[in-house]
Amino acid sequence: SLIDKMIYKLRVSASPNEIWVDENFRAGGHNRGHTWGYDAFSRIQDGVNALSFWGKVNVAPGTYNENIKFRGVPMRLESESGPQNTTIHGNGRDTVVLGSIGSTLKGFTITGGSSPYLHYGIEIRTAAMTITGNIIRDSSIGIYMGYGQRPIITNNVIRNNQYFGVYAVRDAAPIVANNTIVFNGESGIHLEQGRGLIVNNIVYWNSGYGISCDSQTGSLDIRHNNVFENKSGNYYLCGPGKGDISLEPHLLNLERLLHLKPMSPCLGAGILTPEVPRIDFDGNPRPIPEGSNPDIGAYEHGEVYKLILDTGGEGTTKPPPEPYKVFSGIELKITAIPDKGSAFSHWSGDVDDEDKRSNPLVFVMDSDKWIKANFARDFWLRVTAGKGGTTDPAPGKHFYDVGAEVSVTAMPKEGYRFVQWQGDISNSQNPLKLTMYMNVKIKAQFSKQCVLSVACGEGGTVQPGLGEHSFDRGTTVKLTAAPDLHYQFSGWSGALSHAQNPCEYTVWGDSSVTAHFLRKIYAPDNCGGRRVENRALFIAEYLDVLSWQPHPDNVDITKYRVYIQEGDSLVLLSEVGADVFQYQHRATSSDAQCTYAVVAVNSEDRLGELAFITVNGK
Repeated sequence: SLIDKMIYKLRVSASPNEIWVDENFRAGGHNRGHTWGYDAFSRIQDGVNALSFWGKVNVAPGTYNENIKFRGVPMRLESESGPQNTTIHGNGRDTVVLGSIGSTLKGFTITGGSSPYLHYGIEIRTAAMTITGNIIRDSSIGIYMGYGQRPIITNNVIRNNQYFGVYAVRDAAPIVANNTIVFNGESGIHLEQGRGLIVNNIVYWNSGYGISCDSQTGSLDIRHNNVFENKSGNYYLCGPGKGDISLEPHLLNLERLLHLKPMSPCLGAGILTPEVPRIDFDGNPRPIPEGSNPDIGAYEHGEVYKLILDTGGEGTTKPPPEPYKVFSGIELKITAIPDKGSAFSHWSGDVDDEDKRSNPLVFVMDSDKWIKANFARDFWLRVTAGKGGTTDPAPGKHFYDVGAEVSVTAMPKEGYRFVQWQGDISNSQNPLKLTMYMNVKIKAQFSKQCVLSVACGEGGTVQPGLGEHSFDRGTTVKLTAAPDLHYQFSGWSGALSHAQNPCEYTVWGDSSVTAHFLRKIYAPDNCGGRRVENRALFIAEYLDVLSWQPHPDNVDITKYRVYIQEGDSLVLLSEVGADVFQYQHRATSSDAQCTYAVVAVNSEDRLGELAFITVNGK
């Protein structure tokens, strides 16, 4: 039998297992350098929907106003820049993030799952998942879970939620490790059936209980938490567990940073278990140092340095002078407070030179430091004077009571001027007014004065103006000669001997310069020429007849000179009087082309501009 052979083309398209999301993305735009075959998505949910099997969704910084559903696909949803820079805001419409089994949520601020209905920040109703490194705040309930799931909740800050921070219903048994759970409207952690592991958490200042249960039907392991100052009580139907403490945690800043202060009882008070994460909220290793016990809470402390505050004289500091332990990288502000009748002088010890007189003193702890605040009841003023002057009071060391008003006058010698004060004070105030609250060193600086005399001849002006000008020795002065109408600049004399204009002159001593100008001599007007035939009795010849008129702006003209051009040179033909405006030149040929030049000459025998006349042959 005949068998039809058919060829089928099967196209298999695999969806990506890594997705990028950027709220600023526009279709067809830049792909952020990724080459996975698709442009970035502008919405997180679109990126989540693009995964059909396990994968990762990377989210760029920004605020994403949406509600996310994981769709039952295991995935890792992670921000690129951490929760301080990346927010998912549910806008009070629904649960902000609905998780799925086997998924991870890391590096976001989760907020806006609010009433009037119970909307959660994160809901894990039927899914065991990992929630780590997030700020979960301002929802009805921070994290809600149930139905036998065992989610892992680590390194989160869970705060300011309307009811509960963490709420587990039915037989959910969460692992809650190294979280900071504060300022929630009801309990920090509530477990309906009392199941799960609660270890190394700070549960502080919640309006209900710290850790509460409705019953103890399951296995509940509570260890090494700091549960303190919760309004209804620290525990209800549970705990405290082994290693739990109930002490002020000493958080660095309750509004923003929930890191531990150096005196916190949570330092090293935790325990290492397989469930405890080996990095903290900030990505630092846990514990520090290796081999020690970890801290309680989401943040592991950094390296601790010693700060010793000391005083010399009559005064104190804020904070008071005593030894302190301070974490590396912390910025501190220390204020020196003098006793009555005393004054702050300077800091000594581990202080940069430019900061020794700063009060308050601001610095960063990057090593062990000893810092001393120095005070005094009287202060000295050391005055010195440079060459060319003196001071009142005279140069030397003078002592004054604290708060004394002092006036120092700089007095230049003849031929010098006062320039400025140098040293601890840099200005040109004279006399200088001081209030003595510290030791002060000042120096009066003077400059030798040089006189530059400026003059100019008839026919122009000069800048700077005519007369004597005083300049500091070494000053460079710009000189500009400006000729009047019908004049031209001809050069400098005196300290200068050139015709550059404008020019610069550096004054090293008393000197003078003069600008010179010359009256312009313009070319004659209306110049012309023609060739005529001259027939005598025995011979015929050709004459070139030249004519011109005097220029109306010329003065002091005594004669005119007439030249003929031969090659590149002008050859003088004749001189005629100032009242003669014509000249005849005998030519040897009727067809020769001749070029002439006529120039006016003044009484100084100075030539003006040339007027050229060309006569063509017949």
